[in-house]
Amino acid sequence: MFFLILFLLSPFLILFFNITELNFSLTSEVKHVFAFTFEQSFLSALISVVLGFMGSLGLISLQNKKVSKAMEFMALAPCFVPVIFVVFSCLNISSFFKFSLQGLFGIIFVHSLINTGVCSVLFSTALKNKIAVINKLFVLHSKNSFVYVCKFILPLMIKDIVYIFSSVFLFCFTSFSIPLVIGGVQSTTVDLLIYEKILSGELSLAVTLAFVQFLFLALILFLLNSFKGNESSIEVSRIPWPRLSPLIVFAALPFIILCAGFVSPMSFSQNTSFYLKMSLNSLFIALLAGYLMFMFVQFLLAFLPNKFLEFFLQHYTSPSTALTCLAVVIFISSSVVLKLSLFWVYLILFIPFLYKMFLQSFVDQIRPVIKLAKTYGGDRWMIYKVVIFPLSYKVTLLVAFIAAAWVLGDYAVTSVLLGDLSTLALNIKNSMRAYRLDESFGLLMILLLGEGILFIIYRGLLKFGNKEY
Repeated sequence: MFFLILFLLSPFLILFFNITELNFSLTSEVKHVFAFTFEQSFLSALISVVLGFMGSLGLISLQNKKVSKAMEFMALAPCFVPVIFVVFSCLNISSFFKFSLQGLFGIIFVHSLINTGVCSVLFSTALKNKIAVINKLFVLHSKNSFVYVCKFILPLMIKDIVYIFSSVFLFCFTSFSIPLVIGGVQSTTVDLLIYEKILSGELSLAVTLAFVQFLFLALILFLLNSFKGNESSIEVSRIPWPRLSPLIVFAALPFIILCAGFVSPMSFSQNTSFYLKMSLNSLFIALLAGYLMFMFVQFLLAFLPNKFLEFFLQHYTSPSTALTCLAVVIFISSSVVLKLSLFWVYLILFIPFLYKMFLQSFVDQIRPVIKLAKTYGGDRWMIYKVVIFPLSYKVTLLVAFIAAAWVLGDYAVTSVLLGDLSTLALNIKNSMRAYRLDESFGLLMILLLGEGILFIIYRGLLKFGNKEY
């Protein structure tokens, strides 16, 4: 169990033991970068939360369950598809309407597009737990929807708003993939500056920046955990909800924009063998990452339920991409091993988020079953073999598929650790940065085909699991 915790904490431990000399002389460049990163993170989070909250009022107003599920899927899609698709869609729309996405506006636009939908779903989930109280207040005190929202809903949602705002802020503050493509020369973020220092060989300055970033994020998390707001655990009531369903457009708009930007002419500048080799290389990396994710999650579940490990996973947040890659570059000197460490980085970056999204609820579901198995004298290995593995096969396979899909579209980690143009995503990134959107779209179609192959493999393994388990 402690090995798992040390593994996830390894980037911080490596940096801590390699801190020999910190340079805290804040140059104008560093001050500008931290100020810009804070500004884009704050504005991105603010816009995402405001639009997401309005979208949640529309989501919770829907009476039809099928329509509600479909709208939730649309809202979550921009958050779960590989970032490369979202960035291309935004660049394509900006090219069509002749406006620039470079700089602060572009970063905020893409961050808001990714996070608005998921904020809507999170807020609507939180509202369902408070709907009995606020509906009674609505019936008793007000028939005006605007007054109802401002006077009754917002005060009850303060804690949820703070938590969701902070989560989006942290995501945007450590964002690397989006500024890497659409951040201009004057729009460098902290992660991008660390990346530039790694490439230029200024590792001591990169460590200093990563250390300061870590302290800042740790302070945010400490303040967040110290915050106390209103709690409510009241059951859902059938008292009529005011008609706010038109606000659903705020939850669905990011998905509509994503789809609208995915229409473009395509072209190819290389021969077929080049693309075939690159595609197979990308697919191999994604499949191997998915397999390792499956094995790691199974290894993790073998130690669960465990109060200490669960507490750690619930409160642990992934380090930034640049910080994790910096730790790997410092720790590993061999170029061959450095490329293999790609999978180490993916596990560290993905596990905390995927655990909170999928595995935490699964552990809660199997807790009574495991407790019952223990009362009948089952040891850890027998319980894992007979109970945990068969029951966790589907959710673990889903987590592995999501990880593989993200890895196939990743160009952030590979930009640091591979550096060459050996994957589809890296070639797409360079094409997008050069605004060769027709070539980018052609490569994206190949990438989409690869995602389809991953989905077919996932479905095949799922059917196999249904027969076996």
